Amino acid sequence: MTDTNATPIAHITVARNDLAAALTFAQLGLAKRPVAPVLAGMLVGVSSGTLELAAFDYEIAARAKVSGEGGGPGSILVTGAELAAAVKSLPKGKRVTAELTITATELVITCDGTESVIAGLGDEAAKEYPQLPHMPELAGYIDGEIFAQIGRAH
Repeated sequence: MTDTNATPIAHITVARNDLAAALTFAQLGLAKRPVAPVLAGMLVGVSSGTLELAAFDYEIAARAKVSGEGGGPGSILVTGAELAAAVKSLPKGKRVTAELTITATELVITCDGTESVIAGLGDEAAKEYPQLPHMPELAGYIDGEIFAQIGRAH
């Protein structure tokens, strides 16, 4: 149930399919068997019309961004598995959008009349969460179709 006293820190609306794709990629950074409970967390952040999902387990880091409409900035650390379950249960469709609202204690996802509330892991867990490594500068660009053809040739 949503805490009616919770003041939104950040809010963004994104395409549901884009959210699901970004989450699928970001989950690559979640530890299969986390050595610390905080490593089961996924960092959800909003700033300047961009939603960022990030996970880190000391061996791999994954970060995905989705463009949307909304404001911020704000972030919350939630359990990655709970976020995945919530997004998987959202209504599907090419034009379906999802609204994500971050408060001090929870992440609320609203989509086509459904609402999922995911409790944050708390301030202590957020303080313990490792600093994500900085992404390197763009080294190059290749069209996806050409890259797929190269992969099939080998």
